[in-house]
Amino acid sequence: MATGRGGAIYNRGELMMHGVTVCGNSGGDGAAVFNERIMTLTSCALIENIARTDGGAVVTEDRCFLTNCTLSGNKAEDGGAIWIGGTRVPRSQTRLIHCTLTDNEVTGRGAGIFNDRNDAVEIDSTINASNGGGAECLGAMLSLGYNLDSDDTCNLDPAGERPDHPGVNPHLSQLGHHGGPTLMHALPLSLIHISEPTRPRLISYAVF
Repeated sequence: MATGRGGAIYNRGELMMHGVTVCGNSGGDGAAVFNERIMTLTSCALIENIARTDGGAVVTEDRCFLTNCTLSGNKAEDGGAIWIGGTRVPRSQTRLIHCTLTDNEVTGRGAGIFNDRNDAVEIDSTINASNGGGAECLGAMLSLGYNLDSDDTCNLDPAGERPDHPGVNPHLSQLGHHGGPTLMHALPLSLIHISEPTRPRLISYAVF
């Protein structure tokens, strides 16, 4: 348990993790990871972490890239899964590809994502749904297509070339072993069509 930033990891350099589970940590900000520089997480699970203030799983102030990651069961005041902010750099970048944010909870704002910067969070083929205590997304968001949220707060475009699915309950399964290196939530077969037909393996392997 950390009393300040980064309950498990406080990154001030370049952090790269693959197939790692960060679970059950607590801290002031960023209960799983507090990122000041560059972090790249692939096929990771950040679950059941608790922040006293911001970022139940992640606080990022610079560049953050998450691919095939599950952020579930995290809690914070603002940003149940992810909080983006700070003034350390003139431009931040946060990108989520084939990620699932669910069952996170806030007492304040942004149950899934709280973006306190003007730089839009880029989301691609990502589920942000069934989080509690506030809107799924708060702040600037840029959809790259094939995303889903459950309350239509993530600036999704259902009529785009890669259509999104705003305001949809995905009925995810409980957290469990569904074929990847970490725990994740399975998606019902009735919703498999959400992701791009040419990339079906990513659907079953790491996103849901």
